[in-house]
Amino acid sequence: MKKVLLIISILISATACKNNENPNSMTNKTAKEEKKACDLITETEIKNLLAIPDSAVTLIENEAPTHPTCFYTWESVIYTRTRNIGGQDLNLEYPAKASIVLVENANEGMYKASLNAYKDPQGENGIGDMATWGADLSQLTFVAKDFLVHINVKVASDENDNKEKAIKLAKLVIDRL
Repeated sequence: MKKVLLIISILISATACKNNENPNSMTNKTAKEEKKACDLITETEIKNLLAIPDSAVTLIENEAPTHPTCFYTWESVIYTRTRNIGGQDLNLEYPAKASIVLVENANEGMYKASLNAYKDPQGENGIGDMATWGADLSQLTFVAKDFLVHINVKVASDENDNKEKAIKLAKLVIDRL
């Protein structure tokens, strides 16, 4: 019950804060961010970049849980990942997925803080101002044009294949920011 009351009070506070802001600036910012999350790349472009068959149905979710995010899922495209569970290696199947998260007005401190989620950070050159790849997360995080961007690609069993595709996707995102 206490959790429900806490959530309700947070929602009321957030609504009150939103109502005190300039409605024109809030509307323009939200529309700009939401458009950029999923509208940077067409469905055909992302399928081509990630080698997803044209016939695969794409589920696209345009959300902004904390920042504008676009989730892509292909249930009919499966990849296998080996996981050690209880001391035993198991080959598990997953649907292909990708996502793009955009954070406006990014700085080096935000970038460094976001790297705390990485178990295996690997610096990458030639992608924005700063970039890091993490094979465990299958994610590329970088800063470009005042945006902190997270690109997550899980479409292949081979982590290097996912990395190469994430880098290609990142370069297209940078061109379109």
